[in-house]
Amino acid sequence: MKHKRKLLVFFLSLLACLFLSACQSAKTPSKDTTQDSGSKDVKTYIQAMRDAKNMEYVSKIYRKNLLEVKGSQSLMYETTLRHGKIQFDPQVYNEFYTKDGGNGSTTDSDSDHFRSLANKIGSTGYGDTIVRLYSPEKGVLYKKIKKGDDSWTWDRVEEVIEPALKYQNIKDPEVGRHELILKLYEKYADRFKKTIDGQYIYLEFKGDVKKDIDQIGEFQNTLLDSELYTKGKNEIQSVKLHIYLSMKKDSSNKEEKLVPSEARIQLDTKLKNDKGRTVNNEDHFEFTYRDINQIKEVKAPQDFNIVEN
Repeated sequence: MKHKRKLLVFFLSLLACLFLSACQSAKTPSKDTTQDSGSKDVKTYIQAMRDAKNMEYVSKIYRKNLLEVKGSQSLMYETTLRHGKIQFDPQVYNEFYTKDGGNGSTTDSDSDHFRSLANKIGSTGYGDTIVRLYSPEKGVLYKKIKKGDDSWTWDRVEEVIEPALKYQNIKDPEVGRHELILKLYEKYADRFKKTIDGQYIYLEFKGDVKKDIDQIGEFQNTLLDSELYTKGKNEIQSVKLHIYLSMKKDSSNKEEKLVPSEARIQLDTKLKNDKGRTVNNEDHFEFTYRDINQIKEVKAPQDFNIVEN
C-alpha cells in the first residue's frame, strides 16, 4: 500500500509539472492580441503532428453520459489518464496509466452520491490505481502489477489474470495524431479563429456538425469504444464540436517555427427517441505535448527486468 501511495503521488506530481507548463499556453489572451482566420496555422499544426517522431505527452479522455427516462436520471462516466514518452516509428512507449468509471442514479438512496459523481468527472487526480506500462515494440506490452505477497513485478499484459478487467484491454496510446483526428481539423480549417498572444498562437473552432455525423462518428471511435454514432445514430438530435489548439513559437534552432503544445476537443451529442428517452453525452479529449522530436530514446523503466529470447 505504501508503494502504491508513493506511485500515485509521483504520477500526479509529474502531471502537475506538465500541466503547469501547459497553463501558460492555455491562459486567457491579453488585450493586445490580434484575431483573424487560422486556416494556414491549422495546416501547420496538422503537418507538425504528422511529422512528429517522438514526444512527451499527457492524454486525458473522459466522458459523461446522462440518460433521462420518465423523470428519472442516470449518469455513466469513464476517465482515462495517461502520461509518458513515445516514439512512433518503430513504436516504443513508457507511461503511467489510470482508468476509472462508474454510474449513479437519482433513484439512489443517497442523492448526494449522484451529485458527487457528476462533480468529480474529469478532475486531474481522478482514479486511485496507477499502472506502469512499457512497450518495447508494437504488439508487445508489459505492465507493472502487485503480486499476492505485496511485491511488485513486471508481466506481459496477455499473461496477467486479475479481477480488474478494466486493465486487460489496454490499447496503445492515442495522442491526437491519428489521421481521422487530423482530417477533422482539416475539414474545418477555414472556420478556425486565430489569436496571437506573445509566444503562443491559439486556434479555436466551435460549431454544429450534425451534417457530418459519419465523419464525427469515425473520429470519436478512434479515441473511445462507443456505439453512440452507430446504434444510436438515428436518435441523434444535435452534435456540437469545440476544438481548441495551441502552438508555441520556438527559435531554439536559430529558425523560428511553430510547435504544437496542446489540443482540447469537446463533443456534445444529444439524442432522443420516440419513447421519450433523452441522452446528453459529453466527450472530452485533451492532449498536452512537450519535447516534440527532442527525445533521443524512449528507455525502459529502471526496474524493468524482463529478458526474453
